[in-house]
Amino acid sequence: MKNLDGEYISRVLRFSSDNRLVQGLADRIFRCSECANLYTANDLHTEDGELYEGRGQLWACNSRLCPTCTGRLAKRNRRIARYVFDFEKIYVGENWYFLTFTMPDLSLKDLPLLTCRSVINEAWRKFSRSKFFKEVCRGGFKNEEFTVGDYGQYHYHIHSLAICRSRIQSNNFQEIRYHWTKALEFSFQKHGIQFECNTSDGLAVCNVQKVWNQNRSINELCKYITKTTDWAKIPPEQLADIATIKRFPRMFEVFGVCKETAKQMRPEPKETPDTDTYLDTKKITDENSVDSMDAIEAEKISDNGETEKSDAPKKKKPTWRELCRILPREKWLEHLEQEISKVQDYRRRQLREKFAFASFRTLDGEIF
Repeated sequence: MKNLDGEYISRVLRFSSDNRLVQGLADRIFRCSECANLYTANDLHTEDGELYEGRGQLWACNSRLCPTCTGRLAKRNRRIARYVFDFEKIYVGENWYFLTFTMPDLSLKDLPLLTCRSVINEAWRKFSRSKFFKEVCRGGFKNEEFTVGDYGQYHYHIHSLAICRSRIQSNNFQEIRYHWTKALEFSFQKHGIQFECNTSDGLAVCNVQKVWNQNRSINELCKYITKTTDWAKIPPEQLADIATIKRFPRMFEVFGVCKETAKQMRPEPKETPDTDTYLDTKKITDENSVDSMDAIEAEKISDNGETEKSDAPKKKKPTWRELCRILPREKWLEHLEQEISKVQDYRRRQLREKFAFASFRTLDGEIF
């Protein structure tokens, strides 16, 4: 058993560029998908004592290109959506609707993925701030998804789960299609791209469905950005550019009244029983272990033997991006190994303390 998608992505990245940052990210994604880093658990329990099974990772690379980490982010987004769905008030004449907004396909050879994303998000900003949208929609969620076609084009679209008035279903969706098309035309013009819509009426395609199954709609909203195999269809130079982004653009957003409701959710709510529960893994560091140089700079010993705080500012530790650029390849891999081992050991201790009666096993067979 292994996360073959993560290994596949790391291999594609390694062949995409000789850039040290790209190679470093490939190393991190590969280590994140290793069997020794992934585990399953039995006899986990909620605060109410209910038992369930789970799975998770001991160390997280926190990359948007990593299938393991994006799965964890999707779980977090589903938790937010379920909370808002349960607690947001619905008034007479309103319902939850699942909306899909598409745009004309763009060639991946002519435009990079990030430009395509900029085009559709500029259209979304224009559309969501329009008078029409504010009249029919009171709040909801927005998420992005794209696929790569066989002929080298991006199929980019936006999913939205929103509280809308019944007016949104009138006139066979023509009104919403008209306003979405106008927003797309504005965005295409702003980016200097010719707008061409091949539909019979010249309007962009929109799909509006009333929500009947809450879980199915939320799962569809919060699924992956794209399939793993689609990353490999992107030109190597574009994939390398995506890998070097310091902060990947936000894909999942809460808007309108739902934004205020989401803020009321507990930061760390109790985990609920789920046959496919994915335990949250945050970036963990051992607070008790301090680098010796940092300790010297942080405090000094007075003449009477008492510890005094130093006025000198703490030395900021370099990020992994900086380290993989400046360190030789061997030193970088050694540092990465030390970092991962340290976090994994701490995570094992944390899990054993939190779930004293649970059993944990990594995918390579280790029991802890």
